Amino acid sequence: MYKHKEELEKISNMGKKFIEKLLNNIEEVKNISFHKTLYSLGIKHIGIRASKLISKEVNSFKELINYDSNQFINIVDIGPKSVESLITYLEKNKEFLFYLDEYLNYEQKENKTNKLENLIFVITGTLSKPRNYFEKDIENNGGKISNSVSKKTSYLLCGENPGSKLIEAQKYNIKVIDKNEFKKFLEK
Repeated sequence: MYKHKEELEKISNMGKKFIEKLLNNIEEVKNISFHKTLYSLGIKHIGIRASKLISKEVNSFKELINYDSNQFINIVDIGPKSVESLITYLEKNKEFLFYLDEYLNYEQKENKTNKLENLIFVITGTLSKPRNYFEKDIENNGGKISNSVSKKTSYLLCGENPGSKLIEAQKYNIKVIDKNEFKKFLEK
């Protein structure tokens, strides 16, 4: 990987704007949440949900490697197969994981609240901001996100051109809210 602009400029077919964009993208990728880094490793039985649960307890691989199996069991909803798979991966890849800790700048954990605790949201339609913006707000305030509407759904966050999820929400008498109503939840 090229680390310096001068090295990249020596390559004849790369323009200055392309080089600047490339270097900016490399810097942006360095700033990533710990749970996304953990998930991206593709560890067997460690999906996005398990990665998020683990990242609530630890902020780096250095911390994670120092956990023993009893501490892993205390992480809510992480099963024994996941724990075994994670421990095996950590033991085999310590040097690489320490490198990741050193090279990447993990985003600091957001200030979290419990304003949306025990509430399940489904999002549909086109919203004013990307969907992951709203998902992050929901999770940071204690709420949960589901991809499908069910009787357990608390609210349907609805943007323009909603799909079949709106019909399902109406079928179950689920409260449909827009981005402004959602914002009021967070301001309470």
